[in-house]
Amino acid sequence: MNLKWLYRLLAVWDCRPMPAELSAVWGAFLHEGLMCHPGPGRARRILETWDSGCIELIIATCEYLDPLWQTVSHIWFEPRGRPGIFEYEVVSELGEWLGEQLLTHGHLPSNKEAERYIEALVNDFFEIGEEGPSSSGRAA
Repeated sequence: MNLKWLYRLLAVWDCRPMPAELSAVWGAFLHEGLMCHPGPGRARRILETWDSGCIELIIATCEYLDPLWQTVSHIWFEPRGRPGIFEYEVVSELGEWLGEQLLTHGHLPSNKEAERYIEALVNDFFEIGEEGPSSSGRAA
């Protein structure tokens, strides 16, 4: 079941901005996933492929934090337990995927591709959907 339309509706209705403290933490985990995983030499390869400077890469990848927040904001403040560590399992994973997309295709993914991947990460993390936690079929 595609819940993207519901996420967007709830995000617009809720309209809570991403807390500054959270955006700083998420930015750090996004960068960690992008540059540090899966092993040594990745940061150099990514910067060589990007070829526009490290600050520009950080700015470009942090643009994906807003769609992530829009996808998760409607449930973020709900008083329920988290099944894991969101920053490790979603934000860092998103950064790692962005790096793989850059290394594989020579550019960052489109907003539409990223939104699909973000939706899959969030659905898996919160076990949203009828088919179970690994039903998203996300692929690197």
